[in-house]
Amino acid sequence: MPARYQIRVIRNFCKGCELCVGICPRKAIVLSVKVNKSGVHFPEPNGNPCIGCGQCAVICPEAAIEIFMVSDAKKEKKQ
Repeated sequence: MPARYQIRVIRNFCKGCELCVGICPRKAIVLSVKVNKSGVHFPEPNGNPCIGCGQCAVICPEAAIEIFMVSDAKKEKKQ
């Protein structure tokens, strides 16, 4: 089974530059309609699968994005 990845955004670090949205090869990130404490629309996952390339995290000047592998530990315990 291929690894699955998830995007985590630290909303209040985001300055709304949209670099992450533009660089994602799977278009897995969009700007939220919500705003952070600074009044900025922050990125969020849109449901498209993240491939874990990390380009969004690397390009973010504010280090507001983290990519992590989703554990299947819960699925294994249920079986």
